[in-house]
Amino acid sequence: QNDFHDGSLAVPGASAQAVRIAKMIRDNTANNKLGEIFVTLDSHHKKHIAHKSFWSSLENDVNNKGTEPPNFTIITEESLQKGSWFPKDPSLQSYCLKYTRGLESQGRFKLTIWPDHCLIGSDGHAIQDDIQSAIRSWDTHHFTKSVKYIHKGMNCLTEMYSAIAAEVPVKTDHTTTENTELLDALLESKRLIVCGQALSHCVNFTVCDIVKHWKKNHRNLSDIYILTDGSAPVSGFEDNARQFLTNMQQEGLTLTTIDKAFDNWEAPGNSATAQVASAEGHNGDFGKQLVDAVTTY
Repeated sequence: QNDFHDGSLAVPGASAQAVRIAKMIRDNTANNKLGEIFVTLDSHHKKHIAHKSFWSSLENDVNNKGTEPPNFTIITEESLQKGSWFPKDPSLQSYCLKYTRGLESQGRFKLTIWPDHCLIGSDGHAIQDDIQSAIRSWDTHHFTKSVKYIHKGMNCLTEMYSAIAAEVPVKTDHTTTENTELLDALLESKRLIVCGQALSHCVNFTVCDIVKHWKKNHRNLSDIYILTDGSAPVSGFEDNARQFLTNMQQEGLTLTTIDKAFDNWEAPGNSATAQVASAEGHNGDFGKQLVDAVTTY
């Protein structure tokens, strides 16, 4: 998405990576090697719990007279208990204490205030031009199927780095709980190629959730390919990205580069026949022959 390239939360190197990813998609469209494309989209409201406009330095600040936290501020359960920050909606004070406690109990990270990004309907929410052009070409070529778009992060009361589930699911909102439909769809791929932004966060947590599901279903984790030159960390979170890649390599995932993503892969059979058979449900094995690309933009 544009905000991760030249926008409010730009990831270093992302724009150059997008050009290479787009070329990979184009190069593997006409030959039918790329069977499905899933595009996950951060989709936020301005008053999101991880945006500064949600918070104030003053209690009951319904008139916006207090100070909002600077970008990249860490808000902890302790800081809320001490009165350093308050939700502008005072009715959410108890929830926010419980929420930060829930985040911290997982041991993965604490609540971070991000620059407003990927606001629904904004230019920053839109898909980066090179990627958009490439996936539209793929969409046009495959007349029996379309790019799958997955929106995440629309609930203002929880962060959702992973495309699979929110960090702290909201019980009354099914979009924050585990997306079993997406997990099962990805499970059908023979080779799952993962790229996009950012390696330290959305790619990281999405892949970790996918790995858990593949383990439960006894799938070979080496069939998940992470493109190390097709994803980069948010500035300041390079260590998180390195640790993620180390962990995934130890799990047995394939770490490779864009130019090698389709090595030793042949498109299955006659493409037109295979597409029709898959769409009409006559070939139960066709889904398992696909290479899927998950672009986390």
